[in-house]
Amino acid sequence: MNDNAPPPRKKLGLPSASAIPAAQIAPKKRGVRVRGGAPAAFRAPVFDPNAPPAPVRPSRPPARSFDDSRPPRKFDGSRPPRPFDDSRPPRKFDDTRPPPRDRGSFGADSRPPRKFDDTRPARPFDDSRPPRKFDDTRLPPRDRNTSGADSRPPRKFDDARPPRERFERGDRDAPRGGRSDADRPPFRREPPVQPSANPGFETVGLHTFFATCPRGLEQVLREELLQLGAAGIEVTPGGAMFKGAFARGLAVNLESRVASRVMWKLAEDNYACEDDIYNLARKLDWPVAFPVDQTIKVQVTAIFSPLKSIDFIALKVKDAICDAFRDAIGSRPNVDTSMPNQRIHVFLNRNTVTLYLDVSGEALFKRGYRRDGLIAPIRENLAAGILRLVGWKPHIPLLDPMCGSGTFITEALLIAMDAAPGLRRRNAHERWSMHPMDEFHAMKDAARARIKLPEELRLFARDSSEEAVQQTRAHVAALGGTAALDHRVCDALELDAPCEHGMIMANPPYGVRLGSTDELAAMYPQFATLLKQKFGGWEASFITADLTMPEGLSMSPTRKLPLRNGALDCRLFTFPINIRNSA
Repeated sequence: MNDNAPPPRKKLGLPSASAIPAAQIAPKKRGVRVRGGAPAAFRAPVFDPNAPPAPVRPSRPPARSFDDSRPPRKFDGSRPPRPFDDSRPPRKFDDTRPPPRDRGSFGADSRPPRKFDDTRPARPFDDSRPPRKFDDTRLPPRDRNTSGADSRPPRKFDDARPPRERFERGDRDAPRGGRSDADRPPFRREPPVQPSANPGFETVGLHTFFATCPRGLEQVLREELLQLGAAGIEVTPGGAMFKGAFARGLAVNLESRVASRVMWKLAEDNYACEDDIYNLARKLDWPVAFPVDQTIKVQVTAIFSPLKSIDFIALKVKDAICDAFRDAIGSRPNVDTSMPNQRIHVFLNRNTVTLYLDVSGEALFKRGYRRDGLIAPIRENLAAGILRLVGWKPHIPLLDPMCGSGTFITEALLIAMDAAPGLRRRNAHERWSMHPMDEFHAMKDAARARIKLPEELRLFARDSSEEAVQQTRAHVAALGGTAALDHRVCDALELDAPCEHGMIMANPPYGVRLGSTDELAAMYPQFATLLKQKFGGWEASFITADLTMPEGLSMSPTRKLPLRNGALDCRLFTFPINIRNSA
């Protein structure tokens, strides 16, 4: 007997399990194993004879009746089963069938039966052949002009060529988006230039100059350079290159109405690093060009240059100029970045550097008659170029309904009087020490002698601001053209035609510098109605950065030219005003 077995329930004085009511016996929990004794919740209750009887649990309500009185669905399996007849003879596979008959006879089959013999020996794998040799010392192909001898030298692989340059953004030679590889233009490397330099700043012989202008006026500048006697003109975006005597460059600087600057080409060479640019600038004898007391400024312009820092290039060129002065006279010029006396321009492309000396100094659109302009004036050289684009002549009346400081009026006056725009300004070349000024003074005297105010000239200045009208009158008076000016304070929507026909030229507010978009949208229909009612037979031209102007005026322009007014992208719109639309 097992000594560890628990004693029977009778010896412990407990009732037997059958004497305990079923309600007091805790149900067994399946899957629960209690180690060290079951918890109180799982232990069997102790029987107490004096305990009240367990409460009687109320009976459940009767279940809902479910009427299934419909007869059950019958399954009639009395139909005969589908027979499966397996009595057909099995399909035989006879591999002893004779081969096809010989088509050459009717009944005899002379062909032997087909046999499958798998007793053929396995295909041997012979790896005993000698390995294939790779001879890199082979001779090049024979010369086809000879029978057996090979006179051609062996082929060489030279990896010393420079790597192909990467395309930059905006490169005209770069592949255009949306084209296939077959349609893309091939890569073109600019050929190296022949080094050229004028180390002694000689003024004799033929020289090369570059004149800059506002974007959109390149062809106007070309026509003007031809009239001024320039040769070898090459138009580029933003300017034109031309050749001529040294005096020709000074004449262009004096007479040009469209150019912004005129620069004299000093040296040009190929480069690979900043030191090459320094060496090119160091070759020039800068103390011969201008005195040491002149302040200098170096400006660098680069297009697709592989060099990283433009400021560092400007510093290297400045060091070369100062080193030249220090080695020659023991002192160096100072640097002035705001108002320098001499400006040195450096232009870089992929592999070429060009050095220029500025002939103009300050920009040529500063004519010298303007004291202080009002807000948002248009540049004078742009206004003069627009007058040439629209075909204005001195005998055509000119009306500016929003004259501002009178830029169009004063430029038209200078054109009508045939006055050189550079007579009232001092240029940078007048401070040079390598050429006499007698020839240039003779040019200025000849320009002054031909000034004449035509009698048929009629200029009309209108503006809603009295200050603007007085400013225009003062500028015209400084140029000596008061007799040709008719100025009046008048709102643009209350204009009257001063004569039967003429030309309207204006730089209206376009919501960038002046005015707002809502004001312009409300003004355009009223201004268009005014033009059609009172200015039949006139031609109106406007330069504006608001490209929605034709839609606002409900008029179709006959001219739509892109121009740049400083940093603003503008359009020149020309509207002919039909007489039939006038009241």
